[in-house]
Amino acid sequence: MASDLLNVGTQSVLTAQRQLTTTGHNISNANTEGYSRQSVIQGTNDPRQFGGQTYGMGVHVENVRRSWDQFAVKELNMATTQMNYRNENLANLDLLSGMLSSVASKKIPENLNDWFDSVKTLADTPNDVGARKVVLEKADLIRQTMNNFHESVRLQADTANKKLDMGIERVNQLAVEIRDIHRLMMRTPGPHNDLMDKHELLVKELSEYTKVTVTPRANAEGFNVHIGNGHTLVSGTEASQLKMIDGVPDVHQRRLAMVEGKGIKAIKSDDIGGKIESMLDLRDKEIPYIMDELGRLSTAFAFEVNQLQGRV
Repeated sequence: MASDLLNVGTQSVLTAQRQLTTTGHNISNANTEGYSRQSVIQGTNDPRQFGGQTYGMGVHVENVRRSWDQFAVKELNMATTQMNYRNENLANLDLLSGMLSSVASKKIPENLNDWFDSVKTLADTPNDVGARKVVLEKADLIRQTMNNFHESVRLQADTANKKLDMGIERVNQLAVEIRDIHRLMMRTPGPHNDLMDKHELLVKELSEYTKVTVTPRANAEGFNVHIGNGHTLVSGTEASQLKMIDGVPDVHQRRLAMVEGKGIKAIKSDDIGGKIESMLDLRDKEIPYIMDELGRLSTAFAFEVNQLQGRV
């Protein structure tokens, strides 16, 4: 009985020590990004029978549990994806709005008005060679202004492509980091509280770039991480990659694709979400719309002027 009493006392002290250690761990990581508070779950030791009576044998630590809510984490990731899509989209629209209200864009209607004034002057003095020269100079100025503004918009498309490359590179880095955490989990006994914190922090960052769905694999073999509408980025201890491939039919209009082993699967721009979808929208929708409108303006202007000249 004396040994039993010593064992009960020893286990009680060890249990209390582990609780204090966990509390200290929580306090130390109070400002650690992504850290989830941990708590010790106690359990009663199996009792023993003596003389027909049951005697308790003290306490032990059953588990160290994270304060974690799967539903809240899922909702947070979804909200993060939507917020970053809208913020990136707002920044892109502000950029285009600034371009449309810039000095370069305002010169287009100003130069058109100057050209019309010069034509009116020429109509009043048709024999004035100088007036004819002014009309030609004003027309050439319109051409230069439109070409310069077109080039500015085209450079924004190049910038959007570079931002896409940087975003895709970061997504691929996150995929490798998540894969490495899965491998570490499988090599070490659980529970993996601190590793799970790192895992969720990486998934949260990933959700800034794209929609993310995380599902556990069977037999504690890590997780499957899907992006967009079900494209597998990480499967347990293996990671796929995103890349840009040649467009169809325009090879220069590159498309987003998932590299899975030796296969490549194209991904639609509206099938990804987050910052990446907003970048694709800027490159494939907003910028082409402005360039098309500028092209319509220049084409209509040239057509009408040629029509008028043909009537003379």
